[in-house]
Amino acid sequence: MNNPERPADASDPSSRQAARDIDRHVASRMRARRKELGITQQMLARTVDLSYQQIQKYETAVNRIGAGRLFCIAQALGVRPSYFFAGINNGRSLEDKALAALRGEGSPPLEPAVRRAFFCLLDSLD
Repeated sequence: MNNPERPADASDPSSRQAARDIDRHVASRMRARRKELGITQQMLARTVDLSYQQIQKYETAVNRIGAGRLFCIAQALGVRPSYFFAGINNGRSLEDKALAALRGEGSPPLEPAVRRAFFCLLDSLD
């Protein structure tokens, strides 16, 4: 059982496998988005100042993508970094779940007062 105050043990085979699965998911989302835009690996590589070989390694999950690099790649592909993780949490990203709940599609749906409070919070962030 996971203790919320203690990080997962990196030596645990199941956590290593989960990390590899996520790496492969991110890699496939990156490749799919690049192809969707009709961009070659070489074009993307030039945009983010890498070699096309490195892009190829990222897209095949041979190499892991660091957070800063993923942010740059997301910008180059016109998406948010969260795009690459969509589909990992029960088929829907956390952002998608939040938007669905705000639209009243949650189970159970959010009460109107809770939705109003959330929008007030968002307004205060601007």
